[in-house]
Amino acid sequence: MGKRRFACGVQPNRSVPAGRRRASASYKRAVRQLGKRVKELRTERGWTLEHAAEKSDMDLKHWQKIEAGTINTTMVTLVRMADGLGVDIGNLFASPTGSTKAPSRNDKLRGNRERC
Repeated sequence: MGKRRFACGVQPNRSVPAGRRRASASYKRAVRQLGKRVKELRTERGWTLEHAAEKSDMDLKHWQKIEAGTINTTMVTLVRMADGLGVDIGNLFASPTGSTKAPSRNDKLRGNRERC
């Protein structure tokens, strides 16, 4: 039996197990941004890490790792965090105040269309 191929004839990458592949730079940036936003929401309320973790029914270490942007998390955990902080889950993904974001390709394209 020969090597397995996808329908398009490309051979699957088996050198790295699926769960161990490297995260892209944009993924890492998004995880760090989520952590910054969570920390911002917590500090706006004057809460300690311990208080925030307790309000969200979470382990303190887990909360710390999310704020540090060092781990991936589940939707269930994000819902718990949002509930504990008393915000809508979408607020966890809003840009932190004072951050400057470079315009995305879509933003640039929209700008070009508006000029027409």
